[in-house]
Amino acid sequence: MTTTKQKRYLIMAGFLLAVLLFFFLLPTPQTPVQHADGDMIMGNVRIFDGERLLEDHQVRIRDGLIAAVEPASADPDEAGFIDGQDGFLMPGLIDSHVHVFGSAREDALRFGVTGMIDLFTDHRQLPSFKEDRDSRQPTRRADVWSAGTLVTAEGGHGTQYGMPIPTLDDPDQAGSFIAERLAEGSDFIKLVYEGGEAFGFETNRLSQDSLQAAIRASHEAGVLAVTHIGSREEARTALAAGTDGLVHTFSDADIDEEIIELMKDQRFLIPTLTVVASVVGEGAGESLLADEGVQARLSAGQKATLAMRFPTMDGPARYDHAETSVRVLNEAGVPILAGSDAPNPGTANGASLHEEMERLVAAGLSPRQALIAATAAPADAFGLDDRGRIKAGHRADLVLVDGNPIENIKDSRRIRKVWKNGHAVDLDPAAARAERERAAGEAVLLSDFEGDRSVAFGHDWESSTDQRMGGQSEVAVSQEREDDVGFLRVRGEIRSGFSWPYAGVMWFPGDTPMAPKDLSDFDGLEVRLRADVSTLRALVFSSANQSMPSEIDLSVEEDWGTVRIRFDEFDGIDHTAITGFGIFAGPSQGPFRFDMERVTLTPAGAGND
Repeated sequence: MTTTKQKRYLIMAGFLLAVLLFFFLLPTPQTPVQHADGDMIMGNVRIFDGERLLEDHQVRIRDGLIAAVEPASADPDEAGFIDGQDGFLMPGLIDSHVHVFGSAREDALRFGVTGMIDLFTDHRQLPSFKEDRDSRQPTRRADVWSAGTLVTAEGGHGTQYGMPIPTLDDPDQAGSFIAERLAEGSDFIKLVYEGGEAFGFETNRLSQDSLQAAIRASHEAGVLAVTHIGSREEARTALAAGTDGLVHTFSDADIDEEIIELMKDQRFLIPTLTVVASVVGEGAGESLLADEGVQARLSAGQKATLAMRFPTMDGPARYDHAETSVRVLNEAGVPILAGSDAPNPGTANGASLHEEMERLVAAGLSPRQALIAATAAPADAFGLDDRGRIKAGHRADLVLVDGNPIENIKDSRRIRKVWKNGHAVDLDPAAARAERERAAGEAVLLSDFEGDRSVAFGHDWESSTDQRMGGQSEVAVSQEREDDVGFLRVRGEIRSGFSWPYAGVMWFPGDTPMAPKDLSDFDGLEVRLRADVSTLRALVFSSANQSMPSEIDLSVEEDWGTVRIRFDEFDGIDHTAITGFGIFAGPSQGPFRFDMERVTLTPAGAGND
């Protein structure tokens, strides 16, 4: 039975779905550094450089970086010239409060969010985050800087999602605790100091001594320490303890002079007004769902989280308290950062940052200040030296919109084009393209591995081994190129330790991991494969065989070849409820390597053999 406490404080609803994914899979680094060739010149645009508006200027791009911002001089007929047609060019947006899992990074990028500040996720993703953001090759994903595992007390916020995490319950252990987070790859430290009073419930929180010790240890290690709070008094305590920023504002009372003075001492605020609105029932997400232009770029998962609602709260939290704190602190010169806290109920990755900027304007920021809150301000606060501005030497992450967001912040939604690392991004959700192809009875390109592991629908290819069953097999997955063709390399070693040792990659076709997906319009897959072992295995999970997958052997050559996999070869599966598909080495022990260059779903009745 769900307790009242649990119902009232699912502050990251949907995060449990990510936990399931993390238990099944161990993500690995994937993207080698490769640079684009040639120059592009973006002209006939108004340029917001992250701080000011530039008229009659152009942006020159080379090798994924901004080479120059200069007075307009290029001939429209010049090679590489992109005519912005009097559009508004701004830096790629940065969402300063998210939780990254599943398709979050792809979803964000379609809405011009090229950078994400993650404030709690599975630390095993951190190496791939770092490698991806160092790359300048084409990608479908936003870059991520992450706190990894948050710092909380036993039974405190962050422990309720089913994923076991370490807790800090002794201030004398703060130094070693912070060192462990940094060794895992955390870019900064997030602490939780909330007892739930603002929302009418109680939960454990860090002691003041532990809070102070963890902040001190973070600063001694040279990293930021930011704090999750819920009430005004918790904010006061966290600020007095030396936190660098608050990752929510408080909504139980109006701000007072002491907090204003504490915040003015080189602190920043990520108010997350959108999620506060959702918690207190102020209609978060409704305007996005009603916007046809936004709707066209939303995935099914994004639409679902936007439509979700928090249970009714009994505490003193009110939206006007939160809004007042933003207005007063902005007037006092405290940096305000735009963060959505997606994918909480009433939010969606990418889309909700635009609502957050609109709410910041309603709270008293000018539209220009709201744009700064989603570009230069987070780059400055989190030390992202080459992001958040259109400036020579910075990453060529750019967004072109119609209208003028400096006059009407809602124009930020009117996205015409997005560039990541200087490469244009497809704004059409992959699932929508796949659905059109499927409805037309056409083959659907599931993955081409040109730049990343993304898929037409479902969850990206991820590594999987018998380690979750107590085995010892290992696997590493990397993105490679050869003869200008991208492919996924899967390599590792099959070891004893489990009765059926295995290692390879999995794809979950549903909107959430292990959710059923009707694939009856397809009769199977074609996979371009090569391997240094002669036999691999294909596994299919479905609702009919959830605990025990059906499997077949795949004969593979050392040279590239197309392997045809038919669903009717698998015993006992339900084609209308496929929950997972994988390609694995094993059970024969020893090292292995296989490469996947292209995966296509073939339509039923097409006569493919």
